[in-house]
Amino acid sequence: MTAVAQDWQSLINSDPTGTATIGSGTNRLLVVVQTAEYSSSFSVSAMTVGGQSATGSYSVDQQTTGTAHSTINAFWWNQSALEAMSGNGISYADNAPLSKRHFNYITLKDVNQTAPVSTSTIFTDNVNSVDLATTSDSDDYVIAVVARNSGNRDLTDYDTLTEAWDDGDDGYRTAAADGSGGDDTTTITGDGIDDDFLVMGLVIKDVSGSGIGAVNAPVATVSGAGSQPANSLKPASVTISGAGNRKIVWQGGVQLTAPAAGTNISASGTPDVSIDAALVPKFSRASGAGSREITLSQSPQAPGATVSGGGTREVKITGSLSTVIPTTQNTVDFPAVWYVAKQVYF
Repeated sequence: MTAVAQDWQSLINSDPTGTATIGSGTNRLLVVVQTAEYSSSFSVSAMTVGGQSATGSYSVDQQTTGTAHSTINAFWWNQSALEAMSGNGISYADNAPLSKRHFNYITLKDVNQTAPVSTSTIFTDNVNSVDLATTSDSDDYVIAVVARNSGNRDLTDYDTLTEAWDDGDDGYRTAAADGSGGDDTTTITGDGIDDDFLVMGLVIKDVSGSGIGAVNAPVATVSGAGSQPANSLKPASVTISGAGNRKIVWQGGVQLTAPAAGTNISASGTPDVSIDAALVPKFSRASGAGSREITLSQSPQAPGATVSGGGTREVKITGSLSTVIPTTQNTVDFPAVWYVAKQVYF
């Protein structure tokens, strides 16, 4: 789940300058937001932090009532760029003598590094509220940045988001709000008086969207006879078919949260079953210490398990075994706790 590693600073009334305080964590994203109002469009010719150019950016410029232009710029740096920085000094240049301008920045962690940001904008003339598209999952993070041409037009409500700043001291309005995703539309409301309304939306995508990090409810399909390579697993239905030994290895931080899974093994003949470290009988049908291993000689079905969290889990037992499990004709029902602690290859 995407989270804040270093929250917004106090709103800075200048062009981007000085040094950035960058939060710690893994799979980070530094986001710098600039708002401005000028008599026409302007362009940014340089924007670096620690000598590194932004790995992504998004900009919107809208001529409001009269001749004024409202501008919102966003720049972001992924984990690789943050690690490559030499210091944290900000270097910025544009082609306009801006007087109405602000900037701020935030560091997020557990962010999808492949496609970290989904963007949207909306501009409407002479209204008191707008509906900004913020299509997102609950584990994503949403940022909404507002610019209005009148400093008197306060912002009063951001739907499910929380206000980060709201300032009108420079003769135009700059505001922002952020919070957890999951809402596809964010309604932002003014102070009851209609005016120009420009909003940029940034949906910061959760790291799980890129297949990195904690694994939730992993399942796999394995078919064919013989041992399966550990890296042949893929997320799919919980089905294993064919005769032969199967070995499922889980990679990544996994922690069992639904441990009492039942294992049903059925076939045309009685399977040969022994017990592995990955299976400990639910009703203490195996006792004593010793290495456990399960071997399935017929067509087995494996239960699914829900796993989450970080760390590696492993169970090792040594010594002798007694009273493994009873068998009845062609079916063996084997209720068991699965201590799956291992590795999932995607």
